[in-house]
Amino acid sequence: MLSNFNSIIKIGITDDHPAYVSGITDIINGFEEFKVVLQAGNSHELFRKLEVAEEIPDILLLDISMPPGKNGYEVAKELRRTWPQVKILAMSMYNSEEAIIRMLGNGAKGFLRKNVKPKEIADALRSMANKGYYDSDLVSEDMFERAKKCPPEDLNPREMEYLTLCCQAYTDKEIAAKMNIALNTVHWHRQDLCEKLKVTNKTGLMFYAMRTGLFPFTDF
Repeated sequence: MLSNFNSIIKIGITDDHPAYVSGITDIINGFEEFKVVLQAGNSHELFRKLEVAEEIPDILLLDISMPPGKNGYEVAKELRRTWPQVKILAMSMYNSEEAIIRMLGNGAKGFLRKNVKPKEIADALRSMANKGYYDSDLVSEDMFERAKKCPPEDLNPREMEYLTLCCQAYTDKEIAAKMNIALNTVHWHRQDLCEKLKVTNKTGLMFYAMRTGLFPFTDF
């Protein structure tokens, strides 16, 4: 959480569309508790600016698709290593389960559609600042509460193996190969684990892993 920071929360934006960056900057700066202190159009520019920045963002809005250079997944992983104090709010025009899982697995603390209204942008930033993550219709706070009802020690070794691979963003086909089981068996493992943890999809499984601290990227 960012509650120990100064009253003004510093925001960074990395997106390869200048018009979008300009527009969302105006929106964010219109809220009195936030200030955009960094803008970058790609990964190269982002890391270059971070190296010399007088003010490091508390929260970074990070686009997933950013040619040229590293994409959002790679940037998130690098930021987790080099600037772990920066909380990442992933952005995309797409809301695929795979994209959400990969970004969460690489350190993002929330996921925001790029076409949302200003109120949701403010809500997302406030949630990131106050709670350390952003729960939305894509990533529900219920996922965090449900994690408390089934501690990791209640999972058997096979369930833990599947969950670990799931959180590393492997596809079902890749998981099948690594676990040396049939693809249908992978589907059965996912269904069984979702029922056990009271979630509906891989995103819910990811948030279970994050909330219970199973993996090193979970610092909520």
